Amino acid sequence: MIPSPRSRTSPQRLLSGYAAGAFGLLVVGLGGWWFTVALGVLVHLGLREYFRLAQFKGIRPASKTTLVLCQLLLITTQWAHGGSAAGMGFAADLAAAVLPLSGAAICGWLLLQPLTGSIADIAASIFGLFYLGFLPSHWIRLRDLTSLDLAPRLAQWPAGWPPVSSGMVLMLMACLLIVATDIGSYVIGRRYGRHPLSPISPGKTVEGALGGVSCAVLLGGVFGELLGWNWGRTSCKRIKSTENIHDCHD
Repeated sequence: MIPSPRSRTSPQRLLSGYAAGAFGLLVVGLGGWWFTVALGVLVHLGLREYFRLAQFKGIRPASKTTLVLCQLLLITTQWAHGGSAAGMGFAADLAAAVLPLSGAAICGWLLLQPLTGSIADIAASIFGLFYLGFLPSHWIRLRDLTSLDLAPRLAQWPAGWPPVSSGMVLMLMACLLIVATDIGSYVIGRRYGRHPLSPISPGKTVEGALGGVSCAVLLGGVFGELLGWNWGRTSCKRIKSTENIHDCHD
């Protein structure tokens, strides 16, 4: 079945998209705890939506416990990777321990309830912790990177300009690759889409997915050259080939 064409985007949706993009650019530029707080809000909203979907299917996840533990995971990650060198050793150990301890706490909470949680309840809770807690914490790790080896051309950054870290540049690059994937998928899929991609995403097509990957690979190659990566073309293609998986989970 060929997906029906989408309606034209309304001005309100465009305006909200521009506002979200501007807000994202601001928090990425600020970095540090500002970025962590903004990411924490998004994680909280995403978890609430995820748990609503799970409860609609009759699953009873440990929603409140997982919400708190995901925020704790983000906070300890920022403390470990964005704090002072004096407390980094303990903070890094604590951040590494949060994930397994959180998983154990979720299992214990569900198993000790008057109505013992099922395997589905535990699995849904652990998946929420991993997908909307552990994985987003890597955005914090990425933003806190400072090594110039990751972006050699930044060594030529003018001294009088505002300072830019390699983490900020790589974070913006990743965000723009995601945007390029979405735009490429939408444009190519709407014009040439004929084969549905997956029942879970009936509006998406194989042609659109390939178009999104192609657009992001081209943009990633450009970024690789601008950042001075000798292996820019090859690496960006490899990175992008895995990054496009997020599009199936939107």
